[in-house]
Amino acid sequence: MAFTFTPYQKKEYQQSEKVTQAENDLNQHKQNKPGEYQSQWQGQMNDLLNKYQNRGPFQYDINADAMYQQLLDRYVQQGQQAMMDTMGQAAAMTGGYGNSYAQSVGQQTYQGYLQGAYDMMPQFYQMALDRYQMEGDDLLSQYGLLSDQEDRAYSQYMDQLNQYYAQLDRLQGVYESERDYDFGKYQYDQSFDYNAYMDNQNYQYKADRDAVADEQWRREFEENVRQYNENMAWQKQKAQMEYEAAMAAAAAKQAAQNVVYYDGDSGSSEVPYERSSADAYFNRMISTGTTGSGKSVNLGTASGQRALKSSVNSEINAALKAGAITSQEAAELKKTYAPRGYTY
Repeated sequence: MAFTFTPYQKKEYQQSEKVTQAENDLNQHKQNKPGEYQSQWQGQMNDLLNKYQNRGPFQYDINADAMYQQLLDRYVQQGQQAMMDTMGQAAAMTGGYGNSYAQSVGQQTYQGYLQGAYDMMPQFYQMALDRYQMEGDDLLSQYGLLSDQEDRAYSQYMDQLNQYYAQLDRLQGVYESERDYDFGKYQYDQSFDYNAYMDNQNYQYKADRDAVADEQWRREFEENVRQYNENMAWQKQKAQMEYEAAMAAAAAKQAAQNVVYYDGDSGSSEVPYERSSADAYFNRMISTGTTGSGKSVNLGTASGQRALKSSVNSEINAALKAGAITSQEAAELKKTYAPRGYTY
């Protein structure tokens, strides 16, 4: 069965309950954020500050000072009374008649009382200045008290706001930590699953390739065994053929030794040609594929056939030259055992 690659199925990330809870806690806390600071005393402080800043410089009008006018009226009344008493006393001293002296003395007494009232003017000025300054100090004091209340309220608000942000940072850190850990675990699991998947795919692929390689090796091994067996059979056959050729060559040699060759130079008489021995010898050469020199040739090839034909012709020519056969006999042998174009 051929190997089939299966695409990897990636899992989508699903956050854990811890991450969801941490996210919910963070979002819930965000909804509890303190609103903008609302001052309870800023309006009153602004009013006091405006009063203080808009008072203008100190101004004093003696005629507008009610207390001084009351004092002046009292001094005038007392001066008039003293003037009348003084004029009466002066008139009594002169016999009851009014005169310029009594009038002068009474006027002086009256002027003395008025001068007393005039002498009190600096004191009333200072009193008015002191009141002006006290009113300013009182405005500043009230402003300071309200400012202290404002500072405490704002400080409490900032403490509440800082606590909110501190808790926000803590919850944000918890959420991010849980999220990073959870997502890192997801990535690790994905990587582990993917590597395991790829290992299995590689194992299956290697197993499939190994099976193919084993089958190929088995076929090659069987082919090598077959070729080895064929070669051994051929070697055995070749050895047998070489043995038979050797035996045939020995027999031919022995037969040739029994032939009395014609020698023109020696004057020997020609003996009858032993055609049967020559036929047996050439038949063995052709059937075993062995040349006269004992060399084996492959009769299944053109070169082997040519080599054997050449060897047969050479053997016939040698016998002809030695006088063992006649030209006619040589021609007959060549026609029988070495025909041109013959396939053995």
